[in-house]
Amino acid sequence: MIISPDIYGIVDVRALRDCLPPGSACLVAVSGGPDSMCLLHVLHELSAPLGITLHVAHINHLMRGADALSDWQLVKEQCAKLAVPAYYREIEPLERKPRRKTVEEYFREQRHARLHEIARDHDLKCIALGHNADDLAETFLMHLMRGTGFQGLTFSFAQRHGDVLIIRPLWQTSRQRVMKHIASHGVPCNHDASNDSLDFTRNRVRNVLIPFLKREFNPSVTDALRRASSIIARAGDYLHQKARRRLRVLLRRGEGEHVLPTVRFLAQPLVLQYEIARLWLKRGCKIAPSYQHIESILKLAKSKRGREVRLPSGFMAVKNGGMILLVKGAEGLRERSASGQNFLDRFARLELALKQTECPTAPPLARIDQPLVIADPEAAKRFSAEIVMLDKARAILSLDVVAQNKLPLMDENQQSSGFAYPLVLRNRKPGDRVSPSVRLKTVLINDKAPYYVRDYLIVLADCQNRILAVAGLNRITARIQRNLDEKIGIRVQMLKHRQGKRAL
Repeated sequence: MIISPDIYGIVDVRALRDCLPPGSACLVAVSGGPDSMCLLHVLHELSAPLGITLHVAHINHLMRGADALSDWQLVKEQCAKLAVPAYYREIEPLERKPRRKTVEEYFREQRHARLHEIARDHDLKCIALGHNADDLAETFLMHLMRGTGFQGLTFSFAQRHGDVLIIRPLWQTSRQRVMKHIASHGVPCNHDASNDSLDFTRNRVRNVLIPFLKREFNPSVTDALRRASSIIARAGDYLHQKARRRLRVLLRRGEGEHVLPTVRFLAQPLVLQYEIARLWLKRGCKIAPSYQHIESILKLAKSKRGREVRLPSGFMAVKNGGMILLVKGAEGLRERSASGQNFLDRFARLELALKQTECPTAPPLARIDQPLVIADPEAAKRFSAEIVMLDKARAILSLDVVAQNKLPLMDENQQSSGFAYPLVLRNRKPGDRVSPSVRLKTVLINDKAPYYVRDYLIVLADCQNRILAVAGLNRITARIQRNLDEKIGIRVQMLKHRQGKRAL
């Protein structure tokens, strides 16, 4: 089918084809105003040539009484005329001024939530919004005055939110051209009187600031803002991709996705540090970090005295050695840290160790407050004890004792040794040794055992405090026992989680 030439001046048909292949369905947000009514009629004209189907969503903000019902009536009549299904939703009533956000932000969040709800209910993977080029120029100025990064100053035809694609087919079409199109094609629309009120920031930008800029500085200021946004978008995309790759390398060389190595991080160019920190916080805390959050991470990374930074949603960034660790559930941490100089270090190590328990290859980790004593060889063979692991799971500890004959090729002058009872099952302690000349810490470092798990390792020591075995680290245990007459291992049998794994 042939597409009318004037349609190409309203929407980017090629971009629509890329986002909506034949057989696709799209949910169109229609308020009843000029932009959304123009969008509905243009997409309807394109639906047959592109092989797509349309659905319409109308959201009532419950702020305009009978006028809002008139908007819905118009949308419903036009959808019936075009044979397009229409869905109606209302937002949560606004009873008082929302906290930490403007009224406009509240309405936008509610509107988008209802749209996603409709899309989910009808298995629709694409939502079309009627934002035109003037809307995006207004948003550019609003974000610029508020203070924002690349993300707030760039706009694109399509953006993905979860499994739903948001498209803006009119994003390069001026409001003047939209009005001309609906007038020439007889498209009915309603005027929203609230758009004239100067109580809203966007209306003041639209009706006061932009006319002033056009009159006093540049008659084509909206075009200039669109060009600036396009240039910033290209620079932002490049920076974003580069920062993503660098962050991936930093986290791969570190101790996991929740740990940022400060030396390598600070070696990056400053502009990359900001974007890396933003991506890291967004990934770890599931938040949209503010400039202040990002700046605080950079200051913490450079600081020799800084210890922690509080973040939204109960998260905290804790500096521990050459790393910054994201932890959750650290309420009261600053107050408790006053009782002991190393509290933050201990807390950070605990959180890291808890994260490590999620790894299938991690050694069993526990905090054994009361050491378990094994009196003699017979007690070792029948020993069994139930303990609570670090992640609140329960486990049964037992010992495997196996006699080992001296190897035939062993030097006759080399003394084979045994171990002296009683034996003790406990956590590793500073100063533990596997022989008079070798510290356990050195063996763990050489075997690349993470520093934060070491205090929670389950070890077996004899009465002379010599380490005989380390649970889950069989290679280290074999190295320790190579000259012993007997092999002894620690068996850990996990039981069901009674309290569930601790969420970080």
